[in-house]
Amino acid sequence: MNIKIRWCHKLEFGVPRLRGFWLPEGGTPSEFRINPKIKYLCILLFVAVTLGFLNGCVAPGGVDSLKITRNNIDWAMVHYNNRSAFGTVTAEEKASVQAAYQAYQTAFDEAFKQANGNLDVPTPTNVTQLANQLMVVLGSIP
Repeated sequence: MNIKIRWCHKLEFGVPRLRGFWLPEGGTPSEFRINPKIKYLCILLFVAVTLGFLNGCVAPGGVDSLKITRNNIDWAMVHYNNRSAFGTVTAEEKASVQAAYQAYQTAFDEAFKQANGNLDVPTPTNVTQLANQLMVVLGSIP
């Protein structure tokens, strides 16, 4: 088996191709084009996946659902409770976090009751504001 490898004189995508390895003997780069239907299908699939990632888990109208708000606060409170368990939180910081969390929890429970136990409804404005205030208090703890 005698394989002849020669440099292709044409550049495709800026990379020189080898005859006999990338191209059949006597072939040209124009013979190896992607089928347009497959190319457009790949582009459409890429756009659909990208839009799916950009959309994420946001409820209609660009407002987070009660479930997402609860999860965000829960993760932040777990982090705070871990730091508190190691004794790195002062009494004043604990008091401010407890006050902010109590206000948030009361508003969240009321919104949950008004939503008839459905966590997929958009978060009311007052709950969002209290959740943001709690996150600011948690973020201010060094």
